[in-house]
Amino acid sequence: MNGQKIVFGAGCAVGVLICVGLNWLSYVSNNCDYTIDCGWTSGFPLDMYLVGGWVGVRRILWLGLFADILFALVVGFLLGSVFRRVWSKIATPQL
Repeated sequence: MNGQKIVFGAGCAVGVLICVGLNWLSYVSNNCDYTIDCGWTSGFPLDMYLVGGWVGVRRILWLGLFADILFALVVGFLLGSVFRRVWSKIATPQL
């Protein structure tokens, strides 16, 4: 039983890290070096950060941030459940 908890926790961690990585990739892929007035948002699956305008508007979009956190937790839980299910099939001796 303890092995299943470890596998579930590892699956949760992998799922959350995938979502964090996708959000980071969304942030670093938006680049406005050669424009005067550039506006962009970042976040996966919903926008959680807004940059742009002449005066340099920078805002955290709180609803998107909370939705992204919830999405990461749900993905982590689902991936942890899949890992635990696969582990229980592999670890069970076949007679």
